[in-house]
Amino acid sequence: MACWMNLGQNFKVNAKKFPNTIALKDSKRSYTYPEANIRVNKLAHSLTSLGLVKGDKVAVLLENSIEMIEIYLATAKTGIVIVPINFRLVSTDVEYIANNSDAKALVVHDQFVATVESIRKNLGNIPQDKYIVVGQSHDGYHDYEAFIKDSADSEPQAEVDVKDTWILIYTSGTT
Repeated sequence: MACWMNLGQNFKVNAKKFPNTIALKDSKRSYTYPEANIRVNKLAHSLTSLGLVKGDKVAVLLENSIEMIEIYLATAKTGIVIVPINFRLVSTDVEYIANNSDAKALVVHDQFVATVESIRKNLGNIPQDKYIVVGQSHDGYHDYEAFIKDSADSEPQAEVDVKDTWILIYTSGTT
């Protein structure tokens, strides 16, 4: 019988197999597989330190970025379900997706904080201490880099099967 791995498990293997290969890169930063895996593990531990558990949803309102990939990987390692939200959506659509998905946390790029703030009072499933911002710090949000900085870098101890739900994608319904 074949042994399948999810994305998080695969990334762990690649961190060992490719210790000098760049895994994530943008215009200002680059991380090898082992460096990226450490950041992903720190994020995974940080998310679980908020009380998030396997099956909980975390909504993500980010442009393409290293942090977006780290969240995909951290959720795959923990069994937390990622709910990516298209950053081009208007606030009422963001509100609908966050509420309909039963998201328990929200990660947002700093340029979308105003969008979130306009609907935050309506996001009843997301406690006030479960908002995280990537980029410039904002009151009422955990700063992403500070959020992961002091967390453990060990592999998270979670029972995640390849058949477990990992992502919840909302579309416009067009084909």
